[in-house]
Amino acid sequence: MSFEWEFRLQLWLMQSRLLTPFVWLLSLRVPVAKDFGPFDDKKRNSEDTRMLQELLDTADDFSTCDVISKTDMARVRKLCDEAEKAAKMGGDIRVKLGRDLELIDKGVFKFCWIVDFPMYEKDPETGATAFSHNPFSMPQGGMDALLNKNPLDILAYQYDVVCNGTELSSGALRNHLPEIMYKAFEIAGYGPEVVEEKFSCLLNAFKYGAPPHGGIAPGVDRMVMLLAGEDNIREVIAFPMNQKAQDLMMNAPSDVTEKQLRELHIKIRGHELPPVAATIA
Repeated sequence: MSFEWEFRLQLWLMQSRLLTPFVWLLSLRVPVAKDFGPFDDKKRNSEDTRMLQELLDTADDFSTCDVISKTDMARVRKLCDEAEKAAKMGGDIRVKLGRDLELIDKGVFKFCWIVDFPMYEKDPETGATAFSHNPFSMPQGGMDALLNKNPLDILAYQYDVVCNGTELSSGALRNHLPEIMYKAFEIAGYGPEVVEEKFSCLLNAFKYGAPPHGGIAPGVDRMVMLLAGEDNIREVIAFPMNQKAQDLMMNAPSDVTEKQLRELHIKIRGHELPPVAATIA
């Protein structure tokens, strides 16, 4: 086994909902192998989704027994071949069981600040170093950190405000020094010519001596969602889009005519316009 670590999955279990409201904690220690089998990403993602749903569907079974079967343990093992994936899956299961067993106090708003975000992360597909969140934020330690630290150990001046597990606001201190911006993008694989071409508006302003500055963007719609007691932000938006980015009330996006495309100098290749649109054009 080339890579092994222990995944601690904490599940709240109710021994008997009819006899006693006694809730107790079970901790699973599951050794996980990195090289558990050849799966392509698409297949793995679909299997992960299916297995997670099956695991959540058996939550009621967990509440009436104190032993998890080898089949369930195998599901957990396959879901958690990577640390980040294990944390996400374990968090989803914890929230699911917390709601089902009514362990979450719905009348309380608890806030926290999330700080010390990592500046860089490994791209899961290429293995290259990439920005983890906001590429324009100031790295903690400035140029010295960029020159002397492992990129994956560098933290950024980024912060989020979270309430009851929902991100309400996100912000950062801006990287306002051109030389630090060049170096930060160089570590992520972007040369100075790319920075000057793509972000000249920011770069030129900073060269005139922009002062240190930062900000935060509040998500008012998310605040309203929490105050209204809703779980989905679409419930508090006037014209919400579905998961396919469609606005069903406005019937958008809709088909466009060839004339409209010509006016905007847009050409669609390998796509035939519907008969109605072609006629109008």
